[in-house]
Amino acid sequence: MKGIIILLVSILLLTGCNVLEEVNHSANYLKEATNYIQNITEFGEQIPQYVENSVSELEIQNQLRNMKADIEHFIQIDPPVIAKDIHEQLATSGEQLLNSINKAINGGQVVIENISNTQVYETISNITNLMNAIENLGL
Repeated sequence: MKGIIILLVSILLLTGCNVLEEVNHSANYLKEATNYIQNITEFGEQIPQYVENSVSELEIQNQLRNMKADIEHFIQIDPPVIAKDIHEQLATSGEQLLNSINKAINGGQVVIENISNTQVYETISNITNLMNAIENLGL
């Protein structure tokens, strides 16, 4: 009898640990997704400055490289079960944005017109709109 009680307590503790791990994973994902979307939004707000040439080409290259790294990192994140569908949408939009960034970097040179001629603004808007869906998950 004592063995069964110990077994039940052990199962409950392990189950509780798994629940706690999933809660922590969800909270970490929410933080990463929020930061990612904020970075994408800020990037979108900076594009007009790039087009107007009010920013140096070196700064633009650095921003594009940083944005590529952020997107590539986020796409690789393992989302919690509750956020899988939203993560897939964010990853798909992120890949579209990566394609636009890659078009803007032509042979190592930034051709900013290539970014403004793509659907980058629409893609950024789609990513930003997913923030509402993330907030509604209740993470």
